[in-house]
Amino acid sequence: MQPWSELSKWPPDVFALTNLILDHTEAYRFAVSPLPGATWPPTPDWEREVAVAADEWRHFAAGHRPGPPRSVARYWSVVMDHIDVPLEVLRHGNE
Repeated sequence: MQPWSELSKWPPDVFALTNLILDHTEAYRFAVSPLPGATWPPTPDWEREVAVAADEWRHFAAGHRPGPPRSVARYWSVVMDHIDVPLEVLRHGNE
């Protein structure tokens, strides 16, 4: 089994984990109705950022890049910083 820190290297694993977390916490609702003080999307150029990251991630997964996209690494570091947060806390939007 690979360590959590390495999970972001394979896009299908990240998709599966994200789906599992969103399903169990119902946190997807915060994208539609952000908590007070929060906004969605998180950056003004979110669509472009996602498109660029998807292309770069595809090239990484195919072995044409030395590492995952910077944006993936940045967001993955947030996941790793909160790896011990119980899913119940995410359900309520406290983290």
